[in-house]
Amino acid sequence: MTLTGVGGCGKTSLAVELVREVHAGFPGGVFWLELAPLADPGMVAAALARSVGVRPLPGQTHLDAAVGFLAGRRALVVVDNCEHLVERTAEVVEALLVRCGEATVLATSRAPLRLRGEAEWRVPSLGLPTRIGVGVEVALDSDAVRLFVDRARLLRASFSLDESTVGPVVEVCRRLDGIPLAIELAAGRLRLLSVGQIARGLDDALGFVAGGVRTALPRHRTLRASIEWSHELLDPVQRLLFRRLGVFVGGFTLPLTQAVCVDAGLPADRLLDVLGSLVEHSLVQVMQDAATPRYRLLDPVRQYALERLDRAAELAAARDRFRDALLALAERQRDEVGGPRMAEAIATVDAEAENALSAIDYAVATSPERAQRLSIALFPWFRARGRLREGGSACEAALAADPAASALRARVMSRYAHLLGIQGDFDRAIVAHPY
Repeated sequence: MTLTGVGGCGKTSLAVELVREVHAGFPGGVFWLELAPLADPGMVAAALARSVGVRPLPGQTHLDAAVGFLAGRRALVVVDNCEHLVERTAEVVEALLVRCGEATVLATSRAPLRLRGEAEWRVPSLGLPTRIGVGVEVALDSDAVRLFVDRARLLRASFSLDESTVGPVVEVCRRLDGIPLAIELAAGRLRLLSVGQIARGLDDALGFVAGGVRTALPRHRTLRASIEWSHELLDPVQRLLFRRLGVFVGGFTLPLTQAVCVDAGLPADRLLDVLGSLVEHSLVQVMQDAATPRYRLLDPVRQYALERLDRAAELAAARDRFRDALLALAERQRDEVGGPRMAEAIATVDAEAENALSAIDYAVATSPERAQRLSIALFPWFRARGRLREGGSACEAALAADPAASALRARVMSRYAHLLGIQGDFDRAIVAHPY
């Protein structure tokens, strides 16, 4: 079995707990092989031999020595942190399983080993409160909140979750997407800051969440280092797609990914394979509860992707394509809201709501004409979903971005007045559209 997941999700901790529970079932012994310190793939077999406590005889390889010792034993071998040596690790593990029929291997890795008979189990982020504004008892039903409180009390014995702290703690856990490493690092900031200050500082989670345990692996001392470790394992095309995915705010579908990310550097016929490799590396999450396959980057991972996109001088171009892709989607769905495909059209926009609102904000700053078109295209959805204030704000921002008279502007004013009228704000509605 291979435990996979994003850096800091708790794969090693889970492996330790599994070993505690099942070690009695392995009379041949439990052996821990830690690969994180290794840089040379050729040293994997030697490290395995050391972990089981054997040395090769003259003319014998390290792998032969380890296999000879484990043959016939009902033993458990835990191989921790495989991702940077995944190919050689897979070869060693396969030899071990083939030649030692009684042995069991538990691996942790950000990417699966891809072996026959491998059971991959993706370690999820910790459970979160379903919404902001919950009370103390509801918040404590969340694994993420309980972890924060537990780590906070190690630093401040007097810390308690009460009406004054529950809001900021829930916000911290949600902003960090329930990643255990990130939550532990954030709680460590209580040495210097209040929990409210921690929550306010998370606009730059990668720079703010730092200062882990001194004895931890270097890549586990800051959230940035953990994500950088995964990024460095990618090839150039994987890195290209990864950084471009950072423009999506609320997850994405394959068609949207193609519209935003495909170009000469990433041909359309390679997109699915490259996206799949990012899922395997645990940088992209699959949203299992979506009716249409959707993907997302955890928020701290997305922040890092945007940094890489900016560093590659591609941020403006990627955001332009993102804006235009959401405009095209909104205009395709506009006429369906109110028609026989109304339910399907609304559901499509529902799924992309965060992306659409982000696209409006970006269009206001970069292309007022597109901002006005977006506000018109989304008007039926704003009205159908009762999101009248958001729709009004979108129209108001689009109008302010370009005050020049035009037929397009008149259409936006009409819809703005309509939304104001539904809310009973007739005076402003008349000012907005006095015709």
